[in-house]
Amino acid sequence: MKRAAYEKAGVPEYWVVDPAGRIVYISILGPDGAYGGTTIHAAPEVIAPRRFPELTFDLEHIFSVLDHADGDGL
Repeated sequence: MKRAAYEKAGVPEYWVVDPAGRIVYISILGPDGAYGGTTIHAAPEVIAPRRFPELTFDLEHIFSVLDHADGDGL
């Protein structure tokens, strides 16, 4: 449902994080206005949004922090 709304709004990237599976799914909006194929990313990858390549996410670190979260949030 959110994917279709984001696609319609022209959101350039749609990320879905699966903390239990330690995976991030990324869909990129194509020139036709639709999300293309989804890429799958997992630790130890470091990923970044296309629009902000300097903003990186170290999946190994992120999922490690989530593994050790005490339930009160990060």
